[in-house]
Amino acid sequence: MDPPLPFDEIELMRLALRAANVGLWDWDLSTKQVYFSPEWKLQLGFADDEISSDFAEFESRLHPVEREQVLRALQAELAKPVPHFEVEFRLRHRDGSYRWILSRGSRVDESPGRPAHLLGANVDLTERKQAEAIVACQTKVLEMIARGAPLEETLTTLLHSVESFAPDMLCSVVLLDEDGVHVRHGSAPSLPEVFNRAVDGQPIGPRAGSCGTAAFRREPVIVEDIATDPLWAEYRELAQANGLRACWS
Repeated sequence: MDPPLPFDEIELMRLALRAANVGLWDWDLSTKQVYFSPEWKLQLGFADDEISSDFAEFESRLHPVEREQVLRALQAELAKPVPHFEVEFRLRHRDGSYRWILSRGSRVDESPGRPAHLLGANVDLTERKQAEAIVACQTKVLEMIARGAPLEETLTTLLHSVESFAPDMLCSVVLLDEDGVHVRHGSAPSLPEVFNRAVDGQPIGPRAGSCGTAAFRREPVIVEDIATDPLWAEYRELAQANGLRACWS
């Protein structure tokens, strides 16, 4: 006789879905109510009782770039003779970021020509998408180096890629001058030009903002609040005028 399973079948299925990071959903086409499994909600950072069960909740979380495409795909699914669809899109997470989702589903008909439900499963692709983007960036930067692209152009490509992974972060590279005591602008595609011009040529030192201090100390420097940190005393007005609040180098 086989030993009894430690969980009942439903609990075992739920544990498997969570381990596989799969969220289930069931859209009732007559009531517009949607069942979101606990795993579906967890993908977006919510507990089981923290998100409403209606189609508007899902629609409101779609990334604006993909919203119309996804809605068209759902409507096309209702008219297809073979009830199956697969689509990738982004959904807004509780923390405001967007998660890449692969959604596969099928239509369940109440009777011929009368669709009753759409059933499906969501898989979080965010980590895979980020890994693919990192590899693509590395490949592009290496190709630029191999063909002798200008340094600023190569750095700008790299920084655009980094910023795409962290949309709230602005990136820059400053270079140590040949004299070893001044920094030079390398690339900062998203920082204000007035800030980049002001930084170019500044001396490194024990209190030279984050970058100048990091170059002087030869170690990482993290400033959580530019408004109060003494490292930014000489540059505080410049930073705050350009909307900068924290900086690590």
